[in-house]
Amino acid sequence: MVTATRVRHGMGFALAELKLDDLKFRVSSDRDQWSLDLRRAAEPWLQFDLIRRIVAGVTTWRTQVAGSPLPDQLPAGVSWRLGLPDAIRWLRSTPTAVDQVAIAGSERANDLFGQ
Repeated sequence: MVTATRVRHGMGFALAELKLDDLKFRVSSDRDQWSLDLRRAAEPWLQFDLIRRIVAGVTTWRTQVAGSPLPDQLPAGVSWRLGLPDAIRWLRSTPTAVDQVAIAGSERANDLFGQ
């Protein structure tokens, strides 16, 4: 079920929020970069990319050579259609999901920006 949609013309921004049982999804586009976030009720939004990497066991974040163009949407071989069911299963079965995603986000920042 779609719970909200917004489009801001001129900025290239679009947002759609959807609900599936106990989970909400937020799909957004900002200047041709797409993102997907998930959350359980009363919890913060969690980035699909971070969940996907946790589920896949990926521990490095530098997947791109500096100065090379960004992928059109997701890294090669990754799709929302194939990765989202695993992310949903993981989120539903992991009570510490919020903490794990926060740690992964910090690790990504440290690896990419040395912070």
